[in-house]
Amino acid sequence: NDNAHIIDAVELATASMSVWLRTQALEQSLEYKGVTTRVISTSVREESDTRFLIGLEAQQEWSSESLDNPGALQKELKQRKGRVELVKVGDEWKVNGFWWEN
Repeated sequence: NDNAHIIDAVELATASMSVWLRTQALEQSLEYKGVTTRVISTSVREESDTRFLIGLEAQQEWSSESLDNPGALQKELKQRKGRVELVKVGDEWKVNGFWWEN
């Protein structure tokens, strides 16, 4: 996918977060690997006029092509907790940081 997910995320991020996002580019491969993340719940941990810290709980489905059976997918579910920092840049809210806690 030529790292399209990073290009999409950069538009939602602050300048400093965009620099970090670009370092996360993945090398292209013929083997399929993917992660689908579903946010289950969110909560405001801290808030001000210019900054929010949001806690979240998510379920991730990790998929990869089976080495024993090409074309077949192996799937694994993981429960995760994390937090995201949003800051106001002009009239827009941008992601300034994201951290998984487990």
